[in-house]
Amino acid sequence: MTRIIKETVTTETNLPLVRTYRTSSNQLFLKNLVYYILGIVEFLLTLRLVLRVLGANPGSYFVSLIYLLTRPLIWPFLGIFQQAYNQGIDATSVLEPATLVAIIVYAFIASGIVKLVTMDSPNPG
Repeated sequence: MTRIIKETVTTETNLPLVRTYRTSSNQLFLKNLVYYILGIVEFLLTLRLVLRVLGANPGSYFVSLIYLLTRPLIWPFLGIFQQAYNQGIDATSVLEPATLVAIIVYAFIASGIVKLVTMDSPNPG
């Protein structure tokens, strides 16, 4: 099934330009699937970042589960930047730049995959 999407954009000279896109239901499904997976990955990585910065107890089952799930996701980016530690009274806060880099890189990768999936979609019209 093919869907036609019309989009109106404004050019540099403030003239309206109507673009027509054809998208199949498979393309739409793949696009939504990629963004859904990205949402889960970004949520887990953001949760890891917040837990590390707040100095969450790694002995907690929930915290250790989040660290276990996200460790493979940040592994390629470890060592790019040094971690910053801040020793508090009860906990040690850690700023983990590898997690920030992973969040940004995975967003770019997902965007690129979506562009590849929908690359043949634009039709001038």
